[in-house]
Amino acid sequence: RGAVPSSMDVPTTLELFYMSESIRVTAAQLSIVGSVLANGGKHPMTGVRIFSTRTVRNALSVMASCGMYDHSGEFIFHNGMPAKSGRQGVILSVIPRFGAFCTFSPLLNKQGVSVRGELFYANLTKYYNFHQYALQLQPGQRDARVLGGMLTDRFTSMLLQAAQADDVIEIVNLHARGVDVNSADYDQRTALHLAAAHGA
Repeated sequence: RGAVPSSMDVPTTLELFYMSESIRVTAAQLSIVGSVLANGGKHPMTGVRIFSTRTVRNALSVMASCGMYDHSGEFIFHNGMPAKSGRQGVILSVIPRFGAFCTFSPLLNKQGVSVRGELFYANLTKYYNFHQYALQLQPGQRDARVLGGMLTDRFTSMLLQAAQADDVIEIVNLHARGVDVNSADYDQRTALHLAAAHGA
């Protein structure tokens, strides 16, 4: 009836589909696959390219638009990240340029999506700014891309980088913006420590 192109070898295509459906993986293994996608196709630990950037773009687009089946629109609306669910209770999500999460919990809702997995992602995006379309932190959210999750940590990091690079102008600019020049990072290093260590 025209649903399948006449040039397609249906038995071979179905065989590939069923073989793909039969692959056994763990949640940890899936999270590595997600991390490769988040890293633009390169394995984050080895730097080896696994997928082309075009493949990554296409995979993430399909995940965002229909990776959660009938629940895709609601999931992307509330959580703002590409995701793929499985009828076994798995949800793999990718946060481009950051990382990936994979949950496994077999209790499914009416739409065939893991109940606990969905709750995990709802809480994750409630407390961290992983929603791809949220342009600023919402009240009570933390920025997972900076240590400690607060804007002050980002400014501290900028201050320490400026001190290490002997960039006095940037230090003056940060101080003018209200950054405490004595602020320290997670190791309790200050701008003075880095400036002294690098001979500034």
